[in-house]
Amino acid sequence: RCLSDWSSDVCSSDLHGLLLPEDGDGAGFDPVLPGQTRRVRFTLRNRAGLYWMHAHAHGFTAEQVHAGLAALLVVHDPEDDALDAALQLASANRLALALADARVAGDTLLPYAPSPVDCLHGWFGNAMRVNGKVDATLQVAPGWVRLQLLNGCNARGLLLQLESTAAAGNTPLAFELLGTDGGLLAAPVRLERVFLYPAERVDIA
Repeated sequence: RCLSDWSSDVCSSDLHGLLLPEDGDGAGFDPVLPGQTRRVRFTLRNRAGLYWMHAHAHGFTAEQVHAGLAALLVVHDPEDDALDAALQLASANRLALALADARVAGDTLLPYAPSPVDCLHGWFGNAMRVNGKVDATLQVAPGWVRLQLLNGCNARGLLLQLESTAAAGNTPLAFELLGTDGGLLAAPVRLERVFLYPAERVDIA
């Protein structure tokens, strides 16, 4: 539901990557007016992968996504289940993560308030959030770890690299690229880093 005090005029939702009819895809052509509600039903026809959705209030989309009004959607299918089985993946070792920068001063998360310069060149934060949390730490079990990652930044592209930390210094770790926005690849590709534009997703192990 889109509440009237969250938007100026109209609201819809954006479902990134899902194969939907036009009246349910959230592109803004079929808005929900303040005070109204709408239930959208559809048959999911996508391959396994990471998708995401967010409110699309006119003029307030970036502010609402920054405030957390967005969600990840992980789609499974038999091909995806077979991959997890081949990796002998522990349940704690499959993580869907939204990466988004934020502006932080001390322990305070600053509101989204772009200046005219930000509107011209892009709004960039000085700290990174993982699923809404700054300086996130995640515990995993020994073995393969599968990360489905979204660049949820407003304007920042992310060049991602894994590192092992040791007394001698950080060492880059190679990883396997399993999939992208379009689902799983035909075969994994070994990389040491991967670039994501805003709203792009990757699946790595």
